[in-house]
Amino acid sequence: MLYTVRRRCLMNGEQLLQMRIFRHWEQRETAAKLSVSQPYLSLIEAGKRPLTEKLIRRAVRVFNLPPTALPIEYPKIRRMKSENLLASQIAALGYPKFSHLKKTGKINPAAVLISALKENDLDSRVVESLPWLIFNFSEMDWRQVIREAKLNDAQNRLGFLLSLAHAAAEQNEDGNKKDLFKRLLSTLEKSLLVLDDSFRRESLTATEKAWLRKNRPKDACRWRVLSNLSAEHLIY
Repeated sequence: MLYTVRRRCLMNGEQLLQMRIFRHWEQRETAAKLSVSQPYLSLIEAGKRPLTEKLIRRAVRVFNLPPTALPIEYPKIRRMKSENLLASQIAALGYPKFSHLKKTGKINPAAVLISALKENDLDSRVVESLPWLIFNFSEMDWRQVIREAKLNDAQNRLGFLLSLAHAAAEQNEDGNKKDLFKRLLSTLEKSLLVLDDSFRRESLTATEKAWLRKNRPKDACRWRVLSNLSAEHLIY
């Protein structure tokens, strides 16, 4: 597996220290669990040594942290189509409709979402999984997700997906997520692009585009996305 150079580590030595204290683990015990020496762990906790990505991955496993604590990195597997890779990554994160698929190792959900937003032609099943990803990993690094979306002119698509996740939060009566998604939508509305966008920018025919412009759901129209996906389709 190969990785791009753009990565961001979300954990530092102080956070590692607080997690250890919260679990009432001794430093020697924690060092053994992390496969490092006690003096080295002491230096990390004091901020005198950086946390490597390998050690962060180990800490995520040892402390049973959510995948949002992983570094944001974009893996590429040779001989695997990007949409198949995305499906495998989403399966690894627990998406029920992809439970039958071969799974990759877990990566940060923000990286999966960013990779999906960069794609020019996404399978409809992958698109349908993205509101689930947003809803279930709402604590992801939204600052970076929004920045990457804007850099790739994908803010309309991200806004549309967030609107579906917002609808899911309403249906589940999850006030915290509903408020979060509402704030994110407000931020994205300020950079809404005028031109229509689509998750199938390479394969959508002129006839399909015309039909979708007339028949797309309210949220898709609001975010200028050519899609017939609506909250009613999200049976998960």
